[in-house]
Amino acid sequence: MTQQEITQLRLKLADQHTTTALKTTHVSWVILCSDVVYKIPKAVSLPYLDFSTLAQRRLYCENELRLNRRLTDGVYLGVETIWKKAEQYGIGSVPAGATIVDYAIKMKRLPQDRLMYLMLQKGTVEAHHILALAQQMASFHQKAALVATAPSIVTLQTDFADLRSSKAVVAQVLHQAAAEEIEEWVLASNHFLQAHEGRMLERHQLGYYRELHGDLHSENIFLLEEPVVFDCIAFNEHFRQGDILNELAFFCMDMDYHRQAPLGHQFLQHYLSNFPGMETEEDQQLFLYYKLYRANVRLKVNALKWEQSTEPAEQKKRVEAVREYFYLMRYYAKAVFKPLLLSI
Repeated sequence: MTQQEITQLRLKLADQHTTTALKTTHVSWVILCSDVVYKIPKAVSLPYLDFSTLAQRRLYCENELRLNRRLTDGVYLGVETIWKKAEQYGIGSVPAGATIVDYAIKMKRLPQDRLMYLMLQKGTVEAHHILALAQQMASFHQKAALVATAPSIVTLQTDFADLRSSKAVVAQVLHQAAAEEIEEWVLASNHFLQAHEGRMLERHQLGYYRELHGDLHSENIFLLEEPVVFDCIAFNEHFRQGDILNELAFFCMDMDYHRQAPLGHQFLQHYLSNFPGMETEEDQQLFLYYKLYRANVRLKVNALKWEQSTEPAEQKKRVEAVREYFYLMRYYAKAVFKPLLLSI
């Protein structure tokens, strides 16, 4: 669908709901109605996903519904059909003579003021929220399917080295020397992974590689009476399957980013008391590396959004995020790579 067609669909939905609002990402449109939300994948093809055909977008919606229902009881309601008839757009039951043009994931709308990242900004996240979330994730991971394929340090290094794609943005936001630091981190990452490949393979054999959420950070968590963790990685299993430490590191890195490291520590300790998955000092080093890796991912995402943005306020927001994630990566890199450099 085009932006104009989405606007027409939103107008149609406005006849059925008291309010509507539109949010966009680089891969989807999200129409927020008073009581429900519709997420519509864009017809895009990127290195890590392909939504270019109607059939692929329907399959993605079905996968997102199935995977997200693991952690969101009663929130993901179904996959709806978007249709067109006589230049009019609608969603739901397809009337006679209409043409199917797209698909949408229908979700229950939850109170926006309970989004965790907004609560972090207001200082209203409390210990009981963190303990409930840690227990929920520990239970989820224990039940999650095991990943049969052994981890590949080549693949992980390729993912890490993709940070090079953001060097031009980092140079512009910070300075050229910062961009050159990225190259140092990429090379050090390769040495680290080679040094710890054996333990990674052991952890796979021990059952710590599982079907995860894949995107565990505070923008994807509602802190209700029971936490709701939504919007998992449904478009690419490579980004969703991995070591549980990688998932835990994402959340703890996010707490560091929001200057709430004690909450991250509390989360980790309570999680491990329910599902002990960090057995050795080497596991602790892997956890730190995954925090670095996740900050890498967030830096790239914000660099891409900055390049795509045309609104000054949005550009400023993304510039600040790129800068913050760069300094967070520098902090982690010192902790992760220093022991390795001292030994070679």
